[in-house]
Amino acid sequence: MELIVGFFCILFALGISIATAVLASRKGRNSVNWFFISLFWGIVELIVLACSKHL
Repeated sequence: MELIVGFFCILFALGISIATAVLASRKGRNSVNWFFISLFWGIVELIVLACSKHL
């Protein structure tokens, strides 16, 4: 059971990171950097990026 929960947590983290990278690309920012930052900070970085302005 713990393996399944861990697998879904990893998938969720990757999904959030991919969404952050796509949003960063649309806002004119470096998507690779934002992808790796959001791996550690998660949904917080997605919210920060969503509230930021375009470059």
